[in-house]
Amino acid sequence: MTPTISLMDAYMIETLLSKGVEKKELAQAIQNHTVNQFKNVDHSYDYTELNEAVMGKETLYKEAVEEGYAISYLTLYGLKKLLDMKFGFDEDADYTAYERKIEGLVVTPTQLDQLTKLVGKIWTVKETNQKDSNSIEVSVLHISLTEEV
Repeated sequence: MTPTISLMDAYMIETLLSKGVEKKELAQAIQNHTVNQFKNVDHSYDYTELNEAVMGKETLYKEAVEEGYAISYLTLYGLKKLLDMKFGFDEDADYTAYERKIEGLVVTPTQLDQLTKLVGKIWTVKETNQKDSNSIEVSVLHISLTEEV
């Protein structure tokens, strides 16, 4: 089962990974409650909050770092920010965003798996076009749109 974490925790994890912290190193810091050691890597978050969030849930957060996670409540803004932080996708250049959906996003099979886990229960990833064996065009739809269909 995919671990579920908060959007803010995901931001902190993805920020550290994007700044060069290795997954294994971050997972170990989570286990040891020493995530605040990375404050010299990035000053935009108080990593003490992440240490507090993992208390009693160390295995869940370690798995989230190593194997992926879902977000407990993901807004469109949060989704767009994570698409940039985690995958380097830029709105307008890589996809078009609407009020309750994202269209025209081309991902690899690995990214598709990660994205499907990430969006949790609030969003649905729908394959719209198989470009080739390594490129799949997808739409990401808010759950309210999939319920209307």
